[in-house]
Amino acid sequence: MKAYKNPTSGLLLRAAVSLYHCSKDSITNHLNDTPKHEYTSDIYIEQQKLSPTEEKALVDHIIDYYKLILPLDIELLYYYANELCRAKGDNELVGKN
Repeated sequence: MKAYKNPTSGLLLRAAVSLYHCSKDSITNHLNDTPKHEYTSDIYIEQQKLSPTEEKALVDHIIDYYKLILPLDIELLYYYANELCRAKGDNELVGKN
């Protein structure tokens, strides 16, 4: 990387890619100090219909059904999720992701 950054070395990006056996984007990200992992914004969290507590309640309900060997289908889960939303005053139906 030092050789590539040094303007007198004449090392081109293509040569650096061949020399270090990695992608052009990896070298560019390294040179620009781009973080390795970029996290998504909180917009997805804000769009969730159920709070973490409500999700946990739904998961606990699923586990209870599983332990009792009761049938549980996806439509029933949508029903329970919508009931949780209605309880907090949100009448818009839960969608699929």
